[in-house]
Amino acid sequence: MKRTKTSAKKNTQEEGSSQREKQRPKKWDKSDTTHYNNMKKVAVPATQLACPETMTILGIKSDIEGLFQNMGLGQLCNLNEPTYPELVRQFIASAYVSHPNDSHQEGFLAFVVQKVYFE
Repeated sequence: MKRTKTSAKKNTQEEGSSQREKQRPKKWDKSDTTHYNNMKKVAVPATQLACPETMTILGIKSDIEGLFQNMGLGQLCNLNEPTYPELVRQFIASAYVSHPNDSHQEGFLAFVVQKVYFE
């Protein structure tokens, strides 16, 4: 029996769908706990869009600040946003990314944060 491209693609998508369900449980599991415990040693710094020291060294700080002002984004490049280290660690420890096919044009992301499964 000869497969058409459509049915082959559909089968690949179905296999990818069932495969990702097997690989990312919908609950926090033992593997997540292991990764999370390793993440406890990792510092989670404040989020910053641009590094002022680096921009100054490169001589582009005023240019970048002017660009952001002209775009109506104000001082966005100079803001330090708060981070939530506990949530960051949970996300990184449990994140699962898959690509149903080799093109990497489409993908799937699943993770567990505060005992809630997201995909």
